[in-house]
Amino acid sequence: MGNLRAEHLQIRIETVARERVSLLERLGDALLTKLPETPPNPPAGTICSYQPFFGIIKNGPPLTDVTADFTKGLESLPDICLIWREKQETYLKELLCRAGCSEDLSLAINAFTCTDCSEKPRFGFNSRQDVVPVLHYPYFALHQCFYSHCKIGNASVTPWTNKRIKVAGKAHHAICKKIIEMCGLDAGTATVQDMDAADAFLTCEKCVQYTGGENRRKLHKVMRWRSAMNHGHNTAWARATDADLISSARAVEKSSLKSALAGPSSFVCVHCNVAQSSASARSEHLSSEHGITGDAVDHYRRSLKDRKLNSQVFLVAEAVVSGGS
Repeated sequence: MGNLRAEHLQIRIETVARERVSLLERLGDALLTKLPETPPNPPAGTICSYQPFFGIIKNGPPLTDVTADFTKGLESLPDICLIWREKQETYLKELLCRAGCSEDLSLAINAFTCTDCSEKPRFGFNSRQDVVPVLHYPYFALHQCFYSHCKIGNASVTPWTNKRIKVAGKAHHAICKKIIEMCGLDAGTATVQDMDAADAFLTCEKCVQYTGGENRRKLHKVMRWRSAMNHGHNTAWARATDADLISSARAVEKSSLKSALAGPSSFVCVHCNVAQSSASARSEHLSSEHGITGDAVDHYRRSLKDRKLNSQVFLVAEAVVSGGS
């Protein structure tokens, strides 16, 4: 009887610990989603490893409701985010320094890769091949491979880890340099924001296709710089300069974004950098926070959590090339 009671108590303790982790993650997520997406913040699972939460989950009385304790502790969430962020940035700068690179995390040339993806390629950015992702700060803080499974007491937690990050190798570095310069910028000084502001479209000349029939048309794979750095064919780039091609690419890009905005994915308000995860929330946010009504497509961008940010390719047709084939 005594052993049975002890077993039941142990099961209860483990159940309570798991419930507490789940509760803290829900409470943390509710607050984190209200914060700007950048600078990056730790995922809710990582918060569990900070005090006072670690102690409450591991050692708190098993029959006590700890919601109030967690809520009180989460008042220090901005401080936890700052501590976590400074720790990650310090580590990344050390990696860059050891690799002989500038310590400026904002530079587009300072790319990183994931060793887990390198060892077990599975991060496919197109339908034909897996490629090792080129990641920039702060995007990789949201990369799926940087969540490692561990335990606090009897509760499973998935805190963020930087142990899988490495500075991009020479091959990736050369690709980044080429694409930065192709966008008309200096690879030594161009920041990620500069690359976005360049508003350039790039085409892969190895991926050109042609339509059949009498009015044969040339089809280009057109993409932004992040997708270009992660595209499988890294030696045949050209910056799109044809006005009609650029106009068509912009229209396809906007149409794609508009369609996606109708779904449940998370998108970030360009005015305040806060993510909204549903079409109704996006509309309500624009109206209540910014006094904007109507089409949301000009007011949201893809979240850094969205893989398409690094892999989106648009198939755009050129004018008629020749008759017949």
